[in-house]
Amino acid sequence: RELASVCVRHDKSATTADETWWLLAAEMDAASPEGGTELEESPTLTMRLHVASHECSTAQAEYQKLRVNPGTMSNLFYKDATPRGEHYMQCVVKLTGREHETEAQRRVVPLKLTLCYDDGQPIESIDHSSLRILSSNSHLKAAIPANQDHVTFSYRIELGSFRRADRSFAVRIEADTDSSNRPASYMPPSKCREIESCITPAVYVLSKKKINDTTNPQLGGLGASRP
Repeated sequence: RELASVCVRHDKSATTADETWWLLAAEMDAASPEGGTELEESPTLTMRLHVASHECSTAQAEYQKLRVNPGTMSNLFYKDATPRGEHYMQCVVKLTGREHETEAQRRVVPLKLTLCYDDGQPIESIDHSSLRILSSNSHLKAAIPANQDHVTFSYRIELGSFRRADRSFAVRIEADTDSSNRPASYMPPSKCREIESCITPAVYVLSKKKINDTTNPQLGGLGASRP
């Protein structure tokens, strides 16, 4: 009854339906002890991807420890260090906002991994195959399980930075919106488009280096590995 009397009172003085709505909202807002109104909508809960951790493999770390002077360049990767299968980067990517999903709403979130430059700009199409995802049944794919909020993947970059104007590389991580052959257990493409993407920390890629090689003091002894 109180709400009806408010509408009637304002209908007598308002000239348009819009004015009536705004007058009603203002009066209800003023009457609320918290200064809010029930007409406000709940904020949209955004899910986003972010890199929780990023590090090189144990073998790569030991390789660099014997060859790189402390205090020189960081975030390096020697792509031709052997055995190659033991030299890679490992990344944990986490999906925030998933805690608001109910158990019935949870689906597998497929990820698309794409090689890019350190500023997020795409690389040349001819270089796309230089990103190699390890321990994956599908090339350049990974997925966050329905009952988890993160996934770990390992990768190698087979292209030296020297061959691309000394630029560092990164991996763009985004929810995959490809609808072809998509299992029913996967999150729908429309929902995947709402998830914010991220990129890994930049990595400067070299080939290999002898122990205590100081042929290029400007790079702290990294020069022999540039090709």
